[in-house]
Formats: sequence, structure tokens, C-alpha cells
Amino acid sequence: TYRYVTIPSDDGKWYDQQQFEKATLLPFKSFFLQIATSGELSFALASRQGAPARYLQSSNEQREVEFEVLLANDTRSDNLGFLIGEDYTPAYEINADLEKMIGSMSVYTIYNGYNLAYNALSPTNAAEQIPIGYVVPTVGEYTFALDESSDIEDVEHIYLIDYETSAITDLVTDVYTFTTLEQKSDTRFAINVALKSKDNAATGLDNMNTNGELPTKFIYQDKIFILHHGVIYDATGKRVITINK
Repeated sequence: TYRYVTIPSDDGKWYDQQQFEKATLLPFKSFFLQIATSGELSFALASRQGAPARYLQSSNEQREVEFEVLLANDTRSDNLGFLIGEDYTPAYEINADLEKMIGSMSVYTIYNGYNLAYNALSPTNAAEQIPIGYVVPTVGEYTFALDESSDIEDVEHIYLIDYETSAITDLVTDVYTFTTLEQKSDTRFAINVALKSKDNAATGLDNMNTNGELPTKFIYQDKIFILHHGVIYDATGKRVITINK
């Protein structure tokens, strides 16, 4: 029933966290195992190659969105994941089950007091600005990017917000490269996710809350713009105009 597996490096100094169905557990290596209760534990040989069923798949086939965001430099990378569906709430216990094991290269979301490898949220909660924390082995240049295997058919935008530079990047269409002078931060970045509406209608200027906290996309004269904190940016992130003074 778990979404991810934590695999320690050979020297034990860092951890690689992967989606369970993608991970390969090699013989003669150690792994961490989390179980619900104490007692006897058996490993079923017949299940060795079995793929796990989708966790909490809704009986009425409500959509569930799952994707990963990677943080990488030239030599190392780590990932954080999102599970978005109507069945998930901020109080749901899956958040504790998916807590991140921090190593020398780690990226995670911060939610309800947990550092999470995978964050289970409702579409409404996913639209909030969710803090991202990271730990990197050295200062320097790193890049945030959407994992290429992610299924984003039902995703409209994945906005990455850099509070230090005020840059807002839609990871659906772009990557974001930054330079860090700190090896750890829990306050520089945030992320919020907007799922596609049923009619996939764009937001019009007349209907927008210009004082809203969340980035909002709209189309004006056949061009895409983003409104955030009373400032309008074009699709490249360039500031166009301030409308709230």
C-alpha cells in the first residue's frame, strides 16, 4: 500500500526515493521497511514481480493525478511527488506514511508539520502555496523540472515560486534553474497545482480576484498572462504591469 521505496547508497550517506513500481531492489543490499504492527513478517515469493494496485482507487472512478518534480545538478538528483484526488484531506494519515527520509541530497514538500516525499492532497489543497524544502551536498546551480514520466493530462499548471528572486515558473511547460548559497532551505520555494476544469475554460479579467494569493492564468488579446499579488507577468515570467498599488 506504500507509494515509494527508500534505497540507501552503498556508503549510507544519502538516500534515493523512488516510486514503488519503478524501483529495483537489488540482492545483498539493505533497505528500510515500515510496517503497521509488530509480529511475524513474511515475504511472498509470488509477489516479487507483482505491481501494486493503485492506492485508494475510487470506486466511482474519480480522477487521481500523480506526478513527480525533480531537483538536480550535474551529478545528483532527488524527487518529490504529488497525489491529488478528492479522497485526500490534510488530516489523512497517508501524509505521515509518506514522510521524507532526509539525506545529503533531498527535496520535499512541507505540509502539516511533515517533510513529505509524496504529498496526498485534494485539488483544493493542492491549489495552496505549499512550501518546498531542499538539502543539497554543495552550493551552486540546481534545476527544478517535471519528471518526464509524470501523467499530467488533467493538470493545467504546476507553479514553482521562488521567493528569493520573485520568479514564478510553470513546470508544465518549463524548467527552473537557480543558484543557492545555502545547502538547506525550507523557506525559499513553494509550489501550487491547478487541475484542468471540466470545461477547461480560461479565466477572464472581469471575473478575477486581483488581490488573490494564488497565481492565476488568464488570456487577453490571444496572449497568456499570469496575475500574482496584483502584478501581471507574461508567459516568460517578465513583469508587465502592477495593477494594485
